[in-house]
Amino acid sequence: MLNQHRKVFFTLFAAFFILSLPFLLILSLGYELDMQSQQLETSLTTYLEAIPRRAKIQTKAGTYRTPIELKVRQNTFTKISLELEDFETEHFMLSAKDTNNAMKLRGIWLLPTNRSNEFNLPQDFEFVNFLSENYFLSKQNDQIFIQSLGFSGPQGEPNKLDLDFSENLQKVNFKTISATNFWNPDKNVLIYNLPETQTWQVFDLTVLPFQTKNVAGLSPTQVLLLDNKKNLWTLNLIDGTFTFLDTNISGLSYIESLNSSWILKNDAIYRLETSQNAVNPQNLDLTRNLYTQNSEIGFWSRQINETSHTNFIARNVFLGISFQIQNNLFYIADSEKDEMQIISNEAQIAGTSSNSLFWLNKDLTLNSYNLLNKNWKSFGNLQSQFKNTENLENFEIFYYPIWNRIIIYGEKEVVSFWFDTVNLNTAIVKYYPIKWIQNHQCLPRITRNYQFCSDPNQLIFYKNNTFVI
Repeated sequence: MLNQHRKVFFTLFAAFFILSLPFLLILSLGYELDMQSQQLETSLTTYLEAIPRRAKIQTKAGTYRTPIELKVRQNTFTKISLELEDFETEHFMLSAKDTNNAMKLRGIWLLPTNRSNEFNLPQDFEFVNFLSENYFLSKQNDQIFIQSLGFSGPQGEPNKLDLDFSENLQKVNFKTISATNFWNPDKNVLIYNLPETQTWQVFDLTVLPFQTKNVAGLSPTQVLLLDNKKNLWTLNLIDGTFTFLDTNISGLSYIESLNSSWILKNDAIYRLETSQNAVNPQNLDLTRNLYTQNSEIGFWSRQINETSHTNFIARNVFLGISFQIQNNLFYIADSEKDEMQIISNEAQIAGTSSNSLFWLNKDLTLNSYNLLNKNWKSFGNLQSQFKNTENLENFEIFYYPIWNRIIIYGEKEVVSFWFDTVNLNTAIVKYYPIKWIQNHQCLPRITRNYQFCSDPNQLIFYKNNTFVI
């Protein structure tokens, strides 16, 4: 090729590149050119992945199957629906009005609509209630038994408990105070396992010369007791002896994942790690276990009129601890224990994930706060989702990271949102709640992709254990 021809081609190519550069830049930013209006409009690229696969996506533009990448071009709002037989329909409202970005809705584990066959209990046994994700109560001839709950349902032989049967046991919640210790606040009884003999026993706390208001673990054979006069005691489960420890205690809590008990006194919070060995109460000095001290903690502590197992709750969260004192929810980072971040003063019920806090206000408005991105989110009011909103004490919020699910457990209703705490997906302008399970009392957590419930004397479950490719 002659030099003059090369110069011509180079000049034409350079001119074409310079002229098209603005258009390439605009397209790379996600804008689309509307030929009718001859204007640029914002766009949103959305990748959707549902589990199980092949879920049907309904939009105004048409019907698709997951996984798929969709382009939302209009500068208004787009509602999408994910549908699959035998699973709840999921809805999202998307907007490309004010942004050009890519969004990933990955790992949308759909919720099953049909319950699976009941697990087979031993002959003549009936289901009574859950203790935790690993243990449940059953009955035979009005006698109460405890049994392990594993991946495939009931495991091992039932162990008889010296506990009189009552229909009320079906309606109460048990509080985990250590790995194998469970407390029922209503009946004030403690179910525990002695490590040396591996036997399950019951301790009736009402026989003590004080009124127990809260319980937390201290060692496999010892528990902490908070009475109604704000006195703190230790109870030896082997011989039944109790020892006075401290006074003016406003709150007591236990974090199962950290195996530690938390004590609220005046303007300070103390942490006691649960020991594998017996602890000598006489040598237990709270001042050596100080976690944080703050005047605002003291202000809230003084507002507590009566000790209760719900007025002070500690929860494990990303690189720190979330505390709830009555309706005040705050966060303290492990690296800055002298600093505290107020999250809400109207939190009735709260829950956590690794990096986010979730809470319900008194009017059942669900909110979240991401500690990493400092991002707030309101999911709207849920009063229409729950039939009984008079007593929120038995409500629980649980985040299941495998399914990216917020689960809100009422007394007999389970409501869920799909929500990714890692990818904020700000283009989702509305999350629609799923009224999932009705008229069943359920274990307030999903374990191993199973949601266990009772109906009412049978152990049933809902599952989505789809193999993810």
